[in-house]
Amino acid sequence: MTESSAFCTRLRALDVCAVSDALDALGLPASVAGLKPLSVQRKIAGAAVTVKLGTTPPSEHKRHLGTA
Repeated sequence: MTESSAFCTRLRALDVCAVSDALDALGLPASVAGLKPLSVQRKIAGAAVTVKLGTTPPSEHKRHLGTA
């Protein structure tokens, strides 16, 4: 396994919200510029969920908002 594929394997195991928060905390951009599609034939689609935020008492839950 190459160093790059090992990194990708480790990254896939992480929650995307946690990765985004870590990038924000480090002051790094949370997106990659210059990506090009592999094919114009492929479409990407998935489920979307609307989240309404409100105030609640503090919780001991450590799960990030919007994650299943």
